[in-house]
Amino acid sequence: MDNILRLGDVLKEKGISGKDLAEAIGASPTYVSQLVNNHKFPRKEMLIAIAAHLDIDVRDLFYSSKAGKPLQALQEIKRIADQALEQS
Repeated sequence: MDNILRLGDVLKEKGISGKDLAEAIGASPTYVSQLVNNHKFPRKEMLIAIAAHLDIDVRDLFYSSKAGKPLQALQEIKRIADQALEQS
């Protein structure tokens, strides 16, 4: 399966563990681990539940199919800037 779901990255950004997400959405930690590692792909209802719990748009759970490394670099810069703002 192609690596299009960025759930692992989103969980890191939000500081939420897979176990905590699993508990919040009524799934097993094993299932969430399989999603994070792209061994399974969630159904529509599960995507909606995950996005709702993480307070993000469903689209934010996916890597862009049109963007490449420049977008990833910008996301990393934003992450670093957000961390710096939190620490100040």
